[in-house]
Amino acid sequence: MVPIASRVLQTALGDMRIELFLPERLYGDVACRYRIIGPRTKKEARAMGVDGFQALQLVMTRIAADLRASPEFEAGGLRWLDRENPGFPLPEIIEDAGWTVDQQKRG
Repeated sequence: MVPIASRVLQTALGDMRIELFLPERLYGDVACRYRIIGPRTKKEARAMGVDGFQALQLVMTRIAADLRASPEFEAGGLRWLDRENPGFPLPEIIEDAGWTVDQQKRG
């Protein structure tokens, strides 16, 4: 499958690529697959929704949570467009902790 969208983040360990694939029907719902490829992270997963919009919405927060839990984030954060935020919406419970809290503690 060919990704419909991709983004490259800069990390202290090297570049990290996120790829998003076209939502597709699966078991009566809609699945949206994604892939994260980084120096230490290799992950393929999907988010399920009742329709394509929900699947896309859920996959974006799932990507954000996976990025926040990655070794690349722990090693010094993730940068996109010279910002400390990689541009994926976090679920509120994770957002409360902030993207850069761990980095600030190290500094």
